[in-house]
Amino acid sequence: MPILKNAKHEAVLAAFIANSDRVGWRAYQSVYPNSSQRAAETAWSRLMKDAEFSARHDELVGAVTEEAKRAAVMDLTEVLEELSKLGRSNIQNVVVRSDDTADVVQSLSEMAPEHAAAIKSLTIETYMEGAGEEAREVKKLRFELHDKKGALSELRRHFEPDKHEHTGKDGKPIEVADATEPLDELDVARRIAFLLERAARAPARPAAAAKAGAKAKAKPKPKAKVKPKPKAKAR
Repeated sequence: MPILKNAKHEAVLAAFIANSDRVGWRAYQSVYPNSSQRAAETAWSRLMKDAEFSARHDELVGAVTEEAKRAAVMDLTEVLEELSKLGRSNIQNVVVRSDDTADVVQSLSEMAPEHAAAIKSLTIETYMEGAGEEAREVKKLRFELHDKKGALSELRRHFEPDKHEHTGKDGKPIEVADATEPLDELDVARRIAFLLERAARAPARPAAAAKAGAKAKAKPKPKAKVKPKPKAKAR
């Protein structure tokens, strides 16, 4: 949609978009400084009822929202930068010289962002050691860094993608034998020997099981039909 013909109304919308609070009457008042708050509120409400002004308002707000969404998502360069921070992680960059909690928090706040990004977890353990008057409080501070090897592997895959190339003997192309070609006598002999060896290694079936299987498969013989004898006629 083109800009509004009324330059001041366009300026009101520009002021509205520029201010993160997005208060309409304040945007109107910035362009019309002599207006009171009540007058500015009334004027803004009147402008929002205008179809052209309202459409332009929705267009600008939608554009800003879409831009904010794009800014919230990392692009490829940002992803590689974050992986690089993890790949360059070093425990020496996150060493804290004190076991006091306040000092640890202060050290983290002063730590460089690329160093702090490598920290996966931070644990402060406090316990008492000893008993009685000799008891003393002990604090242990433990840092855990993100997987450095994984980040380096991801970076390497980006710059050197894995290539799977299958070749035949001595780096030559793979040759596939044509199944229609006749086999020579040596190949035939090898195949016959393979089949004989496979048959010899197969487990033998027990004789009883083989006999039972043969009987089960045998079809029963049909019974012979017996014709009934004719009845004798009475004399």
